[in-house]
Amino acid sequence: MSSLRFSRDGRRIGFIDHPARGDSRGRVAVVDLAGKLTVLTEPFSTADGLAWSPDGSEIWFTAGKEGNLQSLYAVDLTGRERMVAGMPANLSLCDVAGDGRILVARDSWRRGILGLAPGETVERDLSWFDWSSPSYLSEDGSVLLFNEQGQGGGPAYSVYLRKTDGSPP
Repeated sequence: MSSLRFSRDGRRIGFIDHPARGDSRGRVAVVDLAGKLTVLTEPFSTADGLAWSPDGSEIWFTAGKEGNLQSLYAVDLTGRERMVAGMPANLSLCDVAGDGRILVARDSWRRGILGLAPGETVERDLSWFDWSSPSYLSEDGSVLLFNEQGQGGGPAYSVYLRKTDGSPP
């Protein structure tokens, strides 16, 4: 779980439910004080940042349908979802004031892979798109297996096999 927030009336807690530890994939849910859980959205490929709307009727959150690019969304307690703001930048919701002002951060995320191929003296960038993560390296160091979880990875991520000489996957 992340981004836990009490509702403005104090009767519910909204949060982002992440099914896999260390993965930003998640869905928005709410639990009342009696412990009743209600899942409000389908899973997003990335979700981070949540706050209650000024009137408390919606939960506002930042998430991305595919990759790591997050937009600002709202969902009411019946699960009706809408996009509040989208732009060609990664947004993270920090807070929503009672008068409607919002505090949003623009993030720039990238994860990459650097490697030194056998017989070479200079490291090479072995990343493919924006969120490459190494999985396995062949015993001789000539082939790398990695996954791509960002914009270039698609909704279910992608797996690539690449030679460490710099040739494409």
